[in-house]
Amino acid sequence: MAVKVGNSWVSEAALSYAKVKADSGESATLNGLLDRYPGVNFSTNTQAFSQKGTNNIQITPIILAQMQNNPDKRIEYEALIYDCAKLISSGAMDWRFPCESGRNDHQCGWQCERLGDHGRR
Repeated sequence: MAVKVGNSWVSEAALSYAKVKADSGESATLNGLLDRYPGVNFSTNTQAFSQKGTNNIQITPIILAQMQNNPDKRIEYEALIYDCAKLISSGAMDWRFPCESGRNDHQCGWQCERLGDHGRR
């Protein structure tokens, strides 16, 4: 069942996991996320988004800073990442879809924007 945390809807399992990770003191850095979610390629928007595939999550440095400094944001974003990682590992993201107007540039995916908006690219 979906639950609302902050401005986002996530699974109950994701919220439970995020609360445990927030309380554990584990790092909310890019390297910490890479360790917790093997099989997901994380990058920041300071890097060119040129990866192919459906296992990529791009996060702005502002979001990473919020995760480190704001416990509520940490739980919200960690839960969103958890749900995305579960979709990736389940194979549910392996289908192809056309981006804008049939554009096929292999950059379709999810991106956490500057203000925390979660949008499809």
